Amino acid sequence: MQTAPISFANRIADGVDDANLKAAMEHARSGVFGKSDIAMQHPDYQAWSDSGANIRQDALCRLDKLLEQFEHNATAAGAVVHWAADAAEARALVVKIAREHKLSTAIKSKSMLSEEIELNRAMTNAGVDVLETDLGEYVVQLSDSRPSHIIAPIIHMTKEQVSEIFATHHGPANRDSKEQLVAEARLRLRPRLLEADIGITGANFLLASTGSAVIVTNEGNGFFCATAPKLRITLAGIEKVIPSPQELAVLLRLLPRAATGQHSTSYVSLMTGTRASNNPAHYHIIMIDNGRSKILAGKYHQMLRCIRCGSCMNHCPVYKIAGGLSYNSVYSGPMGAVLSPLLFGHRHDDLPHAATMCGACSAHCPVQIPLPDLMRNLREDQVAAGDESLLQRICFAVWMFTTTHPRIYRLATRIASVVLRRIAGRSNTISKLPFAGGWFANRDLVVADTKPFLCHMKQKSLSSNQP
Repeated sequence: MQTAPISFANRIADGVDDANLKAAMEHARSGVFGKSDIAMQHPDYQAWSDSGANIRQDALCRLDKLLEQFEHNATAAGAVVHWAADAAEARALVVKIAREHKLSTAIKSKSMLSEEIELNRAMTNAGVDVLETDLGEYVVQLSDSRPSHIIAPIIHMTKEQVSEIFATHHGPANRDSKEQLVAEARLRLRPRLLEADIGITGANFLLASTGSAVIVTNEGNGFFCATAPKLRITLAGIEKVIPSPQELAVLLRLLPRAATGQHSTSYVSLMTGTRASNNPAHYHIIMIDNGRSKILAGKYHQMLRCIRCGSCMNHCPVYKIAGGLSYNSVYSGPMGAVLSPLLFGHRHDDLPHAATMCGACSAHCPVQIPLPDLMRNLREDQVAAGDESLLQRICFAVWMFTTTHPRIYRLATRIASVVLRRIAGRSNTISKLPFAGGWFANRDLVVADTKPFLCHMKQKSLSSNQP
């Protein structure tokens, strides 16, 4: 018998009580989150954002033509372009390519799309030894978990937690500093980088005019994965294509500032075709739909403008308390609250409700995706489809009836005020109620006055007019 999925509300409750998560997210507030705020204050940033939003939207409007152009130019440069309708087809293509070339060791640069299609497990089951080479993704792989942020996969972990994971897998060693942890990871990863037969990367952007795949990294491992092995495989969502390097220049001003607070990232690699005299001798590009064409055809098409910077997460009050793992999806935060239900279906229907609707996510989105509007639309779709629980329908029906009948509303609020004041007693605050334990877990309720607000205003007005 299948058990019911754990709701976001229950998952976030675990996160709120996690001391390590609190420490890690507090560190992030003064680090990644704060630095991106400063970088986005550049005097030209708004103009770049306007241009970036137009570039991404224009590319989506003529996606079919740009994809045809990209395939033509990539093929002319020596690449083999494949098209995958869904995750299963994409996984099968990667395994098939590895078997055709009789190769069994792979290294990977960080790719959220590979997480989306659950590539690592499929490759391992097919007998291909795959290793994550991004430091954060390497830790995630060792811990057999999933990334909690699309830019910083282990933003939810403390240094001590990473040290414990290394101790479990690498044995005892001196790990008192982050520098020592990085040096240890480098020592473990470097030989594998030199020995692997297959290099797998994602793609931040695809250039239609040249057939190039672009990756943006800070560790240099992406370029290594793309050039050292004899076989290169690029995984890309069909929405990643843009016209030319001119548009790329604008987006590269936005992406690092919004993501990590850098004016420019450490490594920008443009990968085009194969090289006869050196690696990669073979280059395969797998273009993955997996629900994107359906999103493009509907009212949520603006979500496909996303450049995976993580800025919406960095500014979301819910994400900064809950952490990314609470979303139970490869995509977390506000962008995940929209994208996960669209890509993965009803098991993520609770995520659009995991938001305060404060608008911080859309205000800081470098390509101006109206995330609160999209989340509200998803909520409306759930209501229209009858996906509300019986309790929700009853509560909202009672609320609607009460608020549309002024006399009943006034009577109900007066009764509620009297009852709550009796419960509160002299303290004038309520610390718990039997039906709202979650709300009272971190706050008290100050009881409202028995006299309506307008009565106070009238009384104040009369007092000020007296001679």
